[in-house]
Amino acid sequence: NHDDFVSECILDIHTWLHTIGVDIQGHEFIDAYCNKLIEVGIPLNRLFCGASVMHPLVAARAWKWLEGTITDFSWSRMEVANRSEWEDTYKASDSPIKQMMLGAQEVYAKATDPVLPDDCEWMIHEGYVDLFGLPSPNTGKRNLEGGFTWSSKTGFTEAHLAILR
Repeated sequence: NHDDFVSECILDIHTWLHTIGVDIQGHEFIDAYCNKLIEVGIPLNRLFCGASVMHPLVAARAWKWLEGTITDFSWSRMEVANRSEWEDTYKASDSPIKQMMLGAQEVYAKATDPVLPDDCEWMIHEGYVDLFGLPSPNTGKRNLEGGFTWSSKTGFTEAHLAILR
């Protein structure tokens, strides 16, 4: 049963997050989280998460997990302030992260879509089928902008999307 499968996977991930995941720090957490999703049946090949951060020197951070390899990005407030060309490009962009920062509740792109969002051409070149994104949870305590995208080379089912939601 679809609903039972989804509920069992969500419970398994939730339990893992609150018993094992809570004690894992940094890059090790990202890797362990991605491996947990794969263990419960999510065909994950790539995770990207990025956000603006409340830090006096750092404006934004991002992490990309690509089949076990993690890349860490950060941009200083000075870099962001001095990147007017990037700002103009970004303002015109419809990238998944920007869509979520502007209020999209979720983003879903298939490599076969007639038009892919900006910054998603890699899906075709690298053999990906689906990209699914959700904005960062915001508790209302601070203005956090950013989100998560999960990508698959074999595609996500409705059950996979329900689990990620």
